[in-house]
Amino acid sequence: VYPSTAMDENSGEVTFELDAEQSVAPGTFPSGLNLSSARVSFEALEVAGTANATFLNAFSIIRFTLPADVKALKITGTENLAGKAEFKFVDQDEQPWSSRLVADNFVSESKSVTLTPSEATAFVAGETYNILVYPGTHSEITVELTDTDDCTYSNTVTKEFVFEAAKH
Repeated sequence: VYPSTAMDENSGEVTFELDAEQSVAPGTFPSGLNLSSARVSFEALEVAGTANATFLNAFSIIRFTLPADVKALKITGTENLAGKAEFKFVDQDEQPWSSRLVADNFVSESKSVTLTPSEATAFVAGETYNILVYPGTHSEITVELTDTDDCTYSNTVTKEFVFEAAKH
């Protein structure tokens, strides 16, 4: 499990908090927030001395670019996008040798997440940024942009949005 602090070494239970406020540089994730897990075969380790481990993300990744002078992006959905949760391991149908961490019980909830740039007062126009959110199905998404003059622009789209855990 990465980060290793998410898993209790004694019980094996995984609890993690995905921040509702994230600060990133272009093309990166907030440090220590990309919760992921891999199953390692001890049998393969004993036989071959090595084993492959494929880490699977627990969260969805939304990638976006913004125009100049935007200093904050807020996304609000109808289900949890951030918060603290207890996780369980769920076997994957397409890869039965593997399992993925899935939120099982929310300790604290947030239906919105806000992203700010970590290295400047505004996002760099045309650069790609990543935001991590909990997987889930939303019937409505609102995106709010705040510019460097503190003016806001908001748009709500009502339709089904399905955020799946990232494949890579």
